Amino acid sequence: MAEDFEILRGIYNAFDPFRPLPARDPVYVDCREVRGDGDILVELGNQIRPLA
Repeated sequence: MAEDFEILRGIYNAFDPFRPLPARDPVYVDCREVRGDGDILVELGNQIRPLA
């Protein structure tokens, strides 16, 4: 179990969300196909209703 934690910690620490990948980096995964093209802010905004 501790070994699993160390593996996960190593993977987590290998990435820096504030440093974008360079152009055409082979580790980039394009998720647009499964993520969809909807604008989540618009979708959520359309569902918000004022309280009575």
